Amino acid sequence: MIPRTRPSVPPVLYLSREWMDAARGALAADTGLKAATAEVRLTLEQVVTGVPAEVGPDATGTVRWHVRVDQGEVALAAGAGPEPDVRFTTDYATAAAVATGGLSAQRAFLDGRLRVGGDVGMLGRYQRAFAAVDDALAAVRAVTTFPAP
Repeated sequence: MIPRTRPSVPPVLYLSREWMDAARGALAADTGLKAATAEVRLTLEQVVTGVPAEVGPDATGTVRWHVRVDQGEVALAAGAGPEPDVRFTTDYATAAAVATGGLSAQRAFLDGRLRVGGDVGMLGRYQRAFAAVDDALAAVRAVTTFPAP
């Protein structure tokens, strides 16, 4: 197992610019992420609708962000991903429930609250890489706050 280093992160509002900055920093600082994603190339995009105004969504109440993995380099950015391989779309309440662990992504999908598009097979093929990204974001999840929808 590759040891990981994680920075301390101040509280951040889910999906806000500060949350994205903290997530970007956590991905960049995780020393095990490069090895876990060395053979992976993909872009994941998340689209969240009905985002509370204090988070800073666009005029439609939507926040988009993406994670690009390119053979060991992992980058998170606000906005639509360039040609995303997989896209997750959900409303804010569902995204927040999944993010807090109150609802599994699988249950949200089965209930029709989470839509998945693109090459869904990549989710299985790159499960190890997704787990590494999830682990890298643990410190950010621990300090994330969620306004009511």
